[in-house]
Amino acid sequence: MFVPHLEGHGEASHESPSMLEGFAEMGIIGKMEVIFIFIACFVQVALVLRQMRLRIQAPAFCAQIQKLVAAGNVERALKLCAAAPSSPVVILIKMGLEANQNKQSARAAMNAAYPRVLAATRAGLVPALVLAALAVGMGAVLIVESGVANIAIFPLGVVAIAGALNAMWFVAWPRELTLACDTLG
Repeated sequence: MFVPHLEGHGEASHESPSMLEGFAEMGIIGKMEVIFIFIACFVQVALVLRQMRLRIQAPAFCAQIQKLVAAGNVERALKLCAAAPSSPVVILIKMGLEANQNKQSARAAMNAAYPRVLAATRAGLVPALVLAALAVGMGAVLIVESGVANIAIFPLGVVAIAGALNAMWFVAWPRELTLACDTLG
């Protein structure tokens, strides 16, 4: 049986509030949570862009360096490293090539530099993962407490995706740096 909604008879309307109305009705803590989520979104995107700038195709680059070194073109390999972006993989290989030119052990020089380079690549990743976890947790609290989820859904999605990318790179860097160490070893 269909019963039409009659205005003014004490029945609650089933319309959901707009994003701005929901934000205006939140308390100060809810507003601070939303602002934190937006800030976390921007920080995560900045960290992902930083990691993307450091990335290169490590297997192809290492294979090219191996071919140049095997052919005796160490100078050309150094020029290729200088032309490549300042990736941790490139930095390790360049250190090994320079040590090799100075009649030192390339493998020993790269192994000595490995912990510092790995720490530099992971510098922003651990805080990024913590920030992602905090933002997603605050978003869940915000949704549960106030029921106003639509204002925070997009930045929460961005934070979650960026956190997943950072986690993937956190795992991938040691593998790529080990490949770089094995290039001249």
